[in-house]
Amino acid sequence: MTWDAYNRRKEVLHEVLAIADRHRGKSTATELLAEVTSANRDLVSESELLLDAQLIWYHALSSQMDRTVFLSAGTLQSGAIGAWHEVAAENPIIRGLLDSNEDMPELQKAFANEHEFLARAAGVPANQPNLASEGKRIKEAARDTMVYVPAIPDTPAGIFSRIHKALAA
Repeated sequence: MTWDAYNRRKEVLHEVLAIADRHRGKSTATELLAEVTSANRDLVSESELLLDAQLIWYHALSSQMDRTVFLSAGTLQSGAIGAWHEVAAENPIIRGLLDSNEDMPELQKAFANEHEFLARAAGVPANQPNLASEGKRIKEAARDTMVYVPAIPDTPAGIFSRIHKALAA
């Protein structure tokens, strides 16, 4: 991918996240891409958009894992779940997009990598044959115990701040 293509994809993702934020995460990736300006819409497919969002999620989770898991007073699994909660609270739009497209075939490898990462962070041995399924169980436990706090309506600066955080991760 060229730098020009990378920057255009980043621009589309930025625009899609802003639109999703205005819709409060109640739109599908296809609907969101339909609202992106026509000059950019043709540059990014739904799967590319979601893979970019998953990459942002994974990097944010990895960073949070470094801060949370090893400093946690609880078990490694509770630290991994706590890190997942933190990132989900900071990135509800991205998490919503990923959750609503969990069955997309193009994302399965990325999700399997995330599940393995969660399992290893929770202390599951890397040579365990069902590492990915253990990680998926941990993710589902995190999702099931997540408490979403209703968002206070954002000021324009708040929207840009959240998008900036998501893109910087």
